[in-house]
Amino acid sequence: MGTAVSETGVTYVNHEWTSPLENEDLIKNTCSACHTDLVADVKAIQKEAEDRTIAIADQLVILTDKLAAAVESGDYTEDELNAIRGVHRDAQFYWDFVFVENSEGAHNSSLTKYCLDQAEALCKKALGMFK
Repeated sequence: MGTAVSETGVTYVNHEWTSPLENEDLIKNTCSACHTDLVADVKAIQKEAEDRTIAIADQLVILTDKLAAAVESGDYTEDELNAIRGVHRDAQFYWDFVFVENSEGAHNSSLTKYCLDQAEALCKKALGMFK
């Protein structure tokens, strides 16, 4: 938490909940001790996470469409479909985690990358399961 100074000159810990990117005093007086350009760093992390999230979403749409077509085709056994469904669910779970996490990867970029890697690998695995 950053500090602030009251109207009477007393310094106190500021518990205002806001993004550090929106608090210039916090960036200047606190974050800059460890981060040379926090705003640029966070934007780069978020852009990478957002770009990958969108790309993997496109893969999930393709996977969902292929799965629906496979169900309608009658060419797959229920066991084959369930195997694909299971991998699809796992891929969707990892993607969902990143999509709903509110920092777009800035809080824990390693976990974001891991989850996106898992989602992408599982999409490829599921897509490879079709005849």
